[in-house]
Amino acid sequence: MKGLQPLRVEASISMKRRYILITSRLARPRSYNNRAMPDTPNDEKRNLVKNYVKAESMIQLAIALPAGCLIGWLAGAWLDGHFHQQWIAIVGVILGAAAGFLQFFRGASRYLNKDR
Repeated sequence: MKGLQPLRVEASISMKRRYILITSRLARPRSYNNRAMPDTPNDEKRNLVKNYVKAESMIQLAIALPAGCLIGWLAGAWLDGHFHQQWIAIVGVILGAAAGFLQFFRGASRYLNKDR
């Protein structure tokens, strides 16, 4: 078994403790410079993809509220121009903010439930 450290067990250690020492050392293969060997490339790629997915979901949460406000304002401004009013844009911003908060909380609860 290449890369395993030699076992050094003292004679005064009990048999149960020897077994624990031996199995713990065998479970952690070491490289020649006494550092832990990295995970397999597939595990590293899988962890990288998981981290990107988490980052994407966090970015999506950060964009939800401003995007809702912007879309509500644009729709309200268009309706203001169409109906010759001046208050519909404010209502659009408020409705957009509410929709942004709703999307934020849905995404956050989905993310928190996924970690459990």
